[in-house]
Amino acid sequence: MLSIFKWSLSLALTLLPGTELALATTSLTPSEEELNYSDAPIYLASCRWWHIFTDECNAADPRSGIKRNTPYIITPHRTKVQQQPPLVRWNAVEGITQYKVQVKGPDLQYTSEIVIDNAWQYPADLPLEPGITYTIMVIPQGQSCIQIGSELPCEGKFTVLTNQQSAQLEEDLVALPLFERSNPLKMASIYQKYELYADAIDALEKAISAGSNSREYNQFLGELYKQVGLYDLALDKYQEALRLAEEEKDVLVQAKLSAAMGELNFTLTNYKEAGRWFEQAKAHLEKLVYDKEIEGLEQRINDALERVD
Repeated sequence: MLSIFKWSLSLALTLLPGTELALATTSLTPSEEELNYSDAPIYLASCRWWHIFTDECNAADPRSGIKRNTPYIITPHRTKVQQQPPLVRWNAVEGITQYKVQVKGPDLQYTSEIVIDNAWQYPADLPLEPGITYTIMVIPQGQSCIQIGSELPCEGKFTVLTNQQSAQLEEDLVALPLFERSNPLKMASIYQKYELYADAIDALEKAISAGSNSREYNQFLGELYKQVGLYDLALDKYQEALRLAEEEKDVLVQAKLSAAMGELNFTLTNYKEAGRWFEQAKAHLEKLVYDKEIEGLEQRINDALERVD
């Protein structure tokens, strides 16, 4: 554990603003500067990717241990939605072909007819009141929703935008140049600003399904799935982003993604796997600086460790 802590401190010191280490960075063109993720830190929930082992970044998440063979809600969950019927998607359960969907709100209790897919379009005639939070539950045929920890894995919650938020969103969208309205990264960034995580995920997943399997799309999706507590899906997306970064030979992005994988595994209590990813991230970073600077940084790490209680 000491070696992992030593690495985490090394990574933090290496990339703290104001350091003079000669890190290689990816050049940006003006049109990509705002959306390029090569030189930007990866955000994981409310923390930056280098804040390893802090309570803020590693608070227990009841959805983090959910098994893949449960009908957990993919979207919408822990998200806001626009004032229009959302598409509900969940994880398909092996051997189950029929589901029912329950929706609950302050003045609403609704159960769907049998659904034979792992997606369901929220009916247009069901009320969606601005600012109200609704609960959706997916029940597999012949089964019940078994509680895991403090949550039901087949349950999701979403909140409808208020009228004021909807008006602000519309202003932002109208102000976009036409060519940017077809840019999935730009649209996902705007949706993320309004906590419309389901819309952001949908925009990027559609782009990938259409054949644009870019590193940036997968990296952003990893962030979004992390924000809504779907850690397994976040790991999948970060892994794909890392594969593409390796093809691009972008060592700095490989370091960031490896560190993100380490942090997610640490949160999932996969400590051995977390340590492996942290070491891999460190190895990538060592390619970007001079030996003399690494030696000096190691000394500063030792100085700091001597002062740890």
